[in-house]
Amino acid sequence: MTDRNRKASTNAWICPNDRQLCLRAKLNIGWSYHSDSPRGSGNELAQNEKKQIMQVLQKAENLEKMEQERIGRLVEKLDNMKNHAVGDGERSCILCGVTFSTFGTTPTPCNDCKKGVCSKCGVDTYNSRKQPLWLCKLCSEQRELLKRSGAWFYKSMPSYIMPVKNADNLGSKNIRSTASATSSTSKDNYGTSLTKRPTMQADGSSEDETDTSLSTDSDTDDGSSNDDSIGINDSVKPRPAWASLAHKDHSSNSEISLKKSMDDERNEESSDYSSEVSFSASKVNPKEKAENENEINLAFQEFKPSQADFRSPITENESIDSTGNEGLGSLDFSVLFEPIDFKLHVTIIKAKNLKGMGKHGVDPYVKLQLLPGSSKSNKMRTKQSKTCNPEFNETLTYLGVTKDDIARKTLRVYVMNHDRFSSDTVIGIYNLKLKDIGDVMKRFNDVPLHKISQEDLEEDRVNSIERGRIEISLKYVTATRTLEVGIIQCIGLKAMDASGYSDPYVKCYLRPDKYKITKQKTSVKRRTLNPKFNAVFKYKYAHSELAGKTLDIQVWDRDIGRKNDFIGGVYLGKDSSGDQLRHWFQTLKTPNAKFTHFHTLTDELRHPAE
Repeated sequence: MTDRNRKASTNAWICPNDRQLCLRAKLNIGWSYHSDSPRGSGNELAQNEKKQIMQVLQKAENLEKMEQERIGRLVEKLDNMKNHAVGDGERSCILCGVTFSTFGTTPTPCNDCKKGVCSKCGVDTYNSRKQPLWLCKLCSEQRELLKRSGAWFYKSMPSYIMPVKNADNLGSKNIRSTASATSSTSKDNYGTSLTKRPTMQADGSSEDETDTSLSTDSDTDDGSSNDDSIGINDSVKPRPAWASLAHKDHSSNSEISLKKSMDDERNEESSDYSSEVSFSASKVNPKEKAENENEINLAFQEFKPSQADFRSPITENESIDSTGNEGLGSLDFSVLFEPIDFKLHVTIIKAKNLKGMGKHGVDPYVKLQLLPGSSKSNKMRTKQSKTCNPEFNETLTYLGVTKDDIARKTLRVYVMNHDRFSSDTVIGIYNLKLKDIGDVMKRFNDVPLHKISQEDLEEDRVNSIERGRIEISLKYVTATRTLEVGIIQCIGLKAMDASGYSDPYVKCYLRPDKYKITKQKTSVKRRTLNPKFNAVFKYKYAHSELAGKTLDIQVWDRDIGRKNDFIGGVYLGKDSSGDQLRHWFQTLKTPNAKFTHFHTLTDELRHPAE
């Protein structure tokens, strides 16, 4: 009994039964007889608990500060781009300032700011409705800022912290301002006594990054060089940008040299200014100069590029690794086959580390080809992107792809380099057997590109004999006793003209037809290998008579002044086989229903005299 009371006293939130609830409701004393007792024990938090809470709060503050600094860097990048814009957007490019002319650079207005920009300062993109847009880099960066900062969601710019300028850079500016205020004569002579040397910057550094870089070497307006952390006497040899990225082990030496340079500057200000006029490199203390040069050499040894960065380019017979990567780059893409709609979707995502092609760099795009097939009819390509790491994000769709095509065909992916002055060159290719993809989307990441081999060229020659495919719909209408034959389109026809195209049209017969009474044909489609006809032919026959008939569909190339060329044909009837036979009897078995299928053209012409 005592244990039961002790257990009940420890649990202050036991719900009473219905009888107790009714009684307490009448007495207005609440739901529980423990309601007057305090809920908590009233004990304070322990020190370790408080410490953990403070650590969580401090971590949240640090994360918020990091986020504000990240947004601040984005804002600074946009401000730097605006500050470096030199054009007016009407007669010259708003960014680079190149002058527009009729026969030279032509302007393209930005969709947002309506200012004119050249082709190098614009960006091709899409809006939410997949409509193409042309934006200048300022508006593109503005959109990127709104997207990456979350301003598009909150409808306002969140708080941010601008990056702090480098302390070394600010100190050198103060030293320069103090020295320049003393005498204009000494300033001019001092500037002429120094020998300027160009500074090194890492490849790929942008203009907006130079403001916050660790390098403090830049030329002043009066022609003199900035005083770096080595000292005023060593400004004859400005250190390169990589020298400012010294290791932590040498940070103390840099601080000592910075204090030493400031002391030397004060001593020079208090001395006679005539010594500044006669300042030369010969008056530098040899011991101090040797120490500073040793410091530079030590920093160079710490941060100099590795020998792998300066290795010779890869030859044709040389490979980077044992996996077969030839150093041409890699590609990310995905493939999806829809057997119901006869569609093959290929999404080109991006390419990485593409090999440069000549002095003009690389201007890559991706081209697709289904093999076997005609060379021109089934080639599709993406847009160009002038970078070694392009992001395409484009989906190319092949129509009329059947399961038989998936089982026997190969998707060849070309990564091409566009050249305005000569023919485009192949950077690398990748061959994909479509039988491996199945009916679900399959993504391929970092697939290595390789050169075109002799086997690939031989395969191209053999694959050029395919005739193409035709999409046909059949429907038998019992009310009118009519067979409706729909000629929808042709895909990947063989090129019959010297131009690489054909002028196709379709003829249709219902055999046997001794006097060609059932002959019907479509219109001629000029210069195309993928014509769309959307024509319907009607034949009035009893349903019982069609079982012994054969539908003869022929695709021809129209030539003026000479005999027309036969491209290919399809025969649907009792003497057919495979998909043709299945399509024909499916139509007769189910009247008043339309059945649409793709069929592969053959080179068989059963009635050549016609």
